[in-house]
Amino acid sequence: MKLAMTSQKVSIALQPLDSSEFISTLRSFKGLLLSCVGPEGGIKILISGGGYTTYTSSSTRLLNNITISNPICLFISQIMKSQMNAYHDHGLYTGILITSLLESILSHQIGLPVSAISNVFENLKDILTNLFEMNCIKLQVDFSTVQQLLPLVQSIISSKPACGLTKTAIQNLQLNIVKGFLQTFDKTMGDVLVECTESSEIESRVVPGVLYHINYDDISKILNEKSNKEGTMSLMLFNIMLTGEDDKKTSENRSIRLEGNKRNETFMVEALSLFQQIEKLNVDIVACQKVVHPSLCLYLQRRGILLLDRMGTVLTQAVEKLTGATPISSIRHCPQDTDGLRKMCGAVDSIKLERCGQRNYVLFEKAGSKVATLIVPAPNEEAATELKVVIKQSLSALRSLMMHPALTPGAGCLEMSLAVRLQHQAMGDSDKYDCTVSQLSSCISWLQKALLAAAGLTAGFSLLTVDSVFGHLWKVDKERCCCGLVFANMVCEKSGRWTEVSNNQGALFLQNTTFLSSLSSDPLTLIENVVVDLHRSKQNAVMVSVESCLNLLGIGMIVYKSDNE
Repeated sequence: MKLAMTSQKVSIALQPLDSSEFISTLRSFKGLLLSCVGPEGGIKILISGGGYTTYTSSSTRLLNNITISNPICLFISQIMKSQMNAYHDHGLYTGILITSLLESILSHQIGLPVSAISNVFENLKDILTNLFEMNCIKLQVDFSTVQQLLPLVQSIISSKPACGLTKTAIQNLQLNIVKGFLQTFDKTMGDVLVECTESSEIESRVVPGVLYHINYDDISKILNEKSNKEGTMSLMLFNIMLTGEDDKKTSENRSIRLEGNKRNETFMVEALSLFQQIEKLNVDIVACQKVVHPSLCLYLQRRGILLLDRMGTVLTQAVEKLTGATPISSIRHCPQDTDGLRKMCGAVDSIKLERCGQRNYVLFEKAGSKVATLIVPAPNEEAATELKVVIKQSLSALRSLMMHPALTPGAGCLEMSLAVRLQHQAMGDSDKYDCTVSQLSSCISWLQKALLAAAGLTAGFSLLTVDSVFGHLWKVDKERCCCGLVFANMVCEKSGRWTEVSNNQGALFLQNTTFLSSLSSDPLTLIENVVVDLHRSKQNAVMVSVESCLNLLGIGMIVYKSDNE
C-alpha cells in the first residue's frame, strides 16, 4: 500500500511484516549476504554513483558501500555493524541468521500466534545459552603454545577470498600476525600497525617499532646523519596542522592558499619562535600528524632536523606510545621555555632505512616498546585494503581471546552440533511447550535451517552427514569432520555412526531422534590445521540474532519513504 502526500511530494509505503512484498525484500537481502559466505561464496564488485569500484567479501566494507531503504533490513544491518564493532567478526553470520529465521517464521503458517511462537523461541534460546557452555563446544585454549592461536587467525584469513593470498602466503601471514601480537602483548595490549605494499617479491614480516613512508631523495642527507648517530634521539610531536590555515585545503605539493595574510604571518612568527626553542633543545626529529608549512619544512631541513609530516591519526598515536612524547595541540598555548618543552619530548633508540617493494621507509625503534609493524605484500590496491580489514579483525580476535580464552568449532560443525543437541533437548521436553509436537518441530527446524545457513550451508548444497558421538558436520567419504577436530576413527572407537541430514521442504531436520541419545560432551583437543571461531563472538552473534528476530516479530506495519514516485 502507498500513500501519496502531494503537498510535500513524498510517497509513503506501508507494508505488513508478513506481506509477500516484504518477505521478497527480506529474501533478496538474505541472498546478498549468503552470496558472500560458505563454499559457494564469492567476491562482490560494488560500483558507486561516481564510478568507484570496490571488491570485497567483508561485511564491514559491504554495508558501508550499499544503500538500504527498507527499515527492517536497515535495522538488521545496524545489528550486523554492532557485532562487527564489538568483535570485528561474524557480521555476515549475524545478518544471515536473522534474515533466515525471520523469513521462515513469516512465510510459514503453523497455527500459532506470534506471541506463542515468541514463547517457543525464548525457551529454545535458553537451551542454546546452556549448550554454548558445554566443554565440547567451548574449547579452552592453552597459551603455552603458539600452535593453538594459529587456527583462529587462519580461519579468519581463509574466509576472505578478496585478499588474493596463496596457501603459502596465508601460512606466512598467520604466523606473523600471531608473532606481532605476542611481541606487543604484556600486561597491557600493545599496537600492531599494518603496512601493505603492492609487491609479489617480499614476504610478510614483523619489525619492532613504527614504519614511516618517505621520499628518500628529499631527506637522504639528514636521514643518513640520524641513522648513524649513536645514543637516543629526541622527538617533538604535533597533532595539529602547522600551516596557520586549519580550515583551508592543502594540496599534495604542500602549497597553501594565500588568504588571511595577517593571521598567517602571526602564526609563522609564533611557530618559528617555537622551532627556535626546539632547535636549542637539540631535538632530532619533528613529527606532525598533519601538514607542515613549506617555510617551516625548509627551516627544519636547513638545521638538520628530520621532519615527518602527514602521519595520520593511527601513526601519530603509535609514535606517541613508542616515544613517550606528549603531543602539542596548540602553538600559542604550549610551553615556550626549554624546561617545559623538554618534558614534552619523546625519544627513540635508533632510526633505520627499510625498503619494501618499491617504497622507502624509516623505521623508529625503542627498546621495551610494545609497538610493532606488520609488513604485508598485496597483489593490488583493493587486496591491500581488504587485507588491512582482515588483519585488524584477526588482531581483535586475538585480543578478545586473551580476555575470554575459548574457541569453538568452525566450518559448520558448531551449527550442526547446536542443531542436533537443540532438537534432542527440546523434543525430549516437548510437554513444557504450549504447542503441539508438530508445531514445536517446525520452530526447531526453522532455527536449525537458519544456523546452518549462517554457516554457509544452504539446503541442497551437497550431501551432508552428522555423527552420533560429537554431532559434527561431515562430507561424504571424509576422514575428518568439516572443522578438522574429529577424526573418523574417534567416532568408530565409541561405536558411533553417521546419518544423513535430510532436506524436508527446505528445512534441515533429523527425523530419527533416537540417534541423538549417545551424544558426547567430552572436550576436544585443539590441533593444527583446524577451522575454529572465537567462542565469545560466535555466542554473541547467535544469541543477539535470535533476540533481534523475536523483537522484530512484534512489528505490525512497516512505514517508510518509497523510492518510487
